[in-house]
Amino acid sequence: MNSSQTNVLLVGSEGTGKHVISKCLIDMGKAINLKVLTCTCLPLPDNRDLSDENIHFVCFTMHMANKDSMKGLVTSMGQLDVSYFIGKSIIVANTKGQCTDEGVERTQLKNLATKCDIQVLFCDTEEQAEKIELCRKLMRMIECAVGWKKNATPLLFDSVQVSTDPDYSLATDRKSSGKTPQTPQLASLQ
Repeated sequence: MNSSQTNVLLVGSEGTGKHVISKCLIDMGKAINLKVLTCTCLPLPDNRDLSDENIHFVCFTMHMANKDSMKGLVTSMGQLDVSYFIGKSIIVANTKGQCTDEGVERTQLKNLATKCDIQVLFCDTEEQAEKIELCRKLMRMIECAVGWKKNATPLLFDSVQVSTDPDYSLATDRKSSGKTPQTPQLASLQ
């Protein structure tokens, strides 16, 4: 693999939006030579290892209306090396469509994320503005994980990006203000 290439792995079952997200990331990541790989679950097939594949960032995708999606997420996260949890991975919870009574509760997902020190972003990938904002956030995280941002480590980025609102989602922000949400920028380190 090309040493200047940035490799991202999207993990999730069908219907979680991973292919929509990967296409958007590829469009945005041309400047950093981004390569997006997808798989349905971890571990990788054929006994391949994430370090062998030179994976810099892992994005787990799930659908909030599908409990099987949550089971797959938990199984895959159990296979991930702990070095990926703080600032080198994220869970994207797709809220597309209406969540049903059979769906996953936000508190259940947030408890898992807290236990594993991983962020969760809620997004409706069918909404163009939300999908683009999600991919912008992911690109900033990826650039920090790879080391493209001077003086910004994945842990620093992770700590300043945590929202104080326990039910924050891109959809909530957009619907309450009537416009696309703005993401806080990292303050420059002096």
